[in-house]
Amino acid sequence: MGIIIKQTIRGSIWSYAGVLLGFLNLAILSPKIFSAEEIGLTQVLIAISTILAQFSGLGFQDVTNRLFPFFRNNKQHHNGYLFLAMAVSATGFILVSIFLYFFTPYLVTQNLNKSPLLSEYAFYVWPLVFFFLYFAVFDNYNKVLYNIVLGTFLKDFLLRLLNLGIILLYYFDVVDFARYVLLFVIIQSVPPLVLSLYLIRKKKFNLRPQLHFITPELKKQILLLCVFGIISGLSSFALINIDKYMVNAYIDLKAAGIYSVTFYFGTLIMIPSRVMNKAVVPIISESWKANNMAKIDDVLVKSSINQFLFGLLLFAGIWGNLHNIFRILPENYENGQWVIFFISMANLITVSTGSSIMVLNTSHYYRFQAYFMFLLITLVVISNILLIPVLGITGAALASMISTLIYSAVRLIFLKIKFGLWPWKLQHLSGIAIAVISYGAGTLIPSISNLVADILVRSLVILVVYIVLVYFLKLSTDFNHIINKQLGKSRE
Repeated sequence: MGIIIKQTIRGSIWSYAGVLLGFLNLAILSPKIFSAEEIGLTQVLIAISTILAQFSGLGFQDVTNRLFPFFRNNKQHHNGYLFLAMAVSATGFILVSIFLYFFTPYLVTQNLNKSPLLSEYAFYVWPLVFFFLYFAVFDNYNKVLYNIVLGTFLKDFLLRLLNLGIILLYYFDVVDFARYVLLFVIIQSVPPLVLSLYLIRKKKFNLRPQLHFITPELKKQILLLCVFGIISGLSSFALINIDKYMVNAYIDLKAAGIYSVTFYFGTLIMIPSRVMNKAVVPIISESWKANNMAKIDDVLVKSSINQFLFGLLLFAGIWGNLHNIFRILPENYENGQWVIFFISMANLITVSTGSSIMVLNTSHYYRFQAYFMFLLITLVVISNILLIPVLGITGAALASMISTLIYSAVRLIFLKIKFGLWPWKLQHLSGIAIAVISYGAGTLIPSISNLVADILVRSLVILVVYIVLVYFLKLSTDFNHIINKQLGKSRE
């Protein structure tokens, strides 16, 4: 786990720096500068574009995760992998462009009265899809070359820094809202552009086709992986994005804006998981190639407990500071309290399964991941249809939690039956108990009138109690190793 932990720590530093910027942008500045409808516009544009970009990739990410070890060859420029990835993605983008040509007028008509802003700016979906698609292509390629940090820096930190800049331009009346939206779209081009320049500089950007390398058997595997990758990829992004679209469809753009802001706090739990899962993909795929089940089991169990412990700490901190969150947000955001709770629960369930998705996705049973993801998207849509009209934005969050619980349970049971792999241990229960104790310790702090002081003191108490208990109960060997290493340095 040495490479994984090193990459995870470096990536997490940029991710959490990005969290601070994202918190400033979405939770503090945006509600004070933009209307809820205007916030909802950018979030819904991103949601629609992300789903379409995922389809544009035609499932090739799964080809990367599972088959890149067979392409890997530095001297042969990885046997034309990048050309193949870009060609497949270009084909997918053309198909999506045709779809958008016919679908955009319908989107405009459907939202003309209820969400006029979305109707006005719907044409920006096309360039957003292009930027998101090719960032994914270059980031996945860089990831299997054992560099997850640059993509994390660009997407989680730099993009949010640029977004802060254009928010301030709008706030100081340098640009109007129309130009703000244009700039918002333009800055999305920066991450794929920088990644492509980096790959060129490292002499990894080679577009020479090597179609002779693709044997009939390899071609068959690629096609199958692409088909099932489309289903699983669309479903994973649907869980993150479709609820925002459905909140807009069933309520309005204002509700989508409030949902997006409060949803953000629940997603903070996922940050270490996203970074770690990027790092483990090449290691797990190489382990499958070598049939090293012991290594796969070790990565799965350690990723599960490490991600879950990180997630529990973050949830204890978020829930312990809930009153401070709503001191920051405008009054009409208070009905998003249970959105934070249920999205946090959904993400805690996800991180507790560790790298199980990557294990299944890179195995011979990768098709079942697509089946499970199809189950997930079905659950998400049906539960949103049932719960949003009754519970509003809380219903959308509850739908995500229920869908995630069922989907995760089915996937883990499958891994247990087929491979004897099971990530959950007694340490997970101990972690929950420690999180409850740490949260309780935070609530003992009396309310402090100064907002910043209250957040810092309360969070520090939760952090210290949590770290001390996790360390002395030895719930994570990786965590204890890091602490012992730092303590050893401090004694020198």
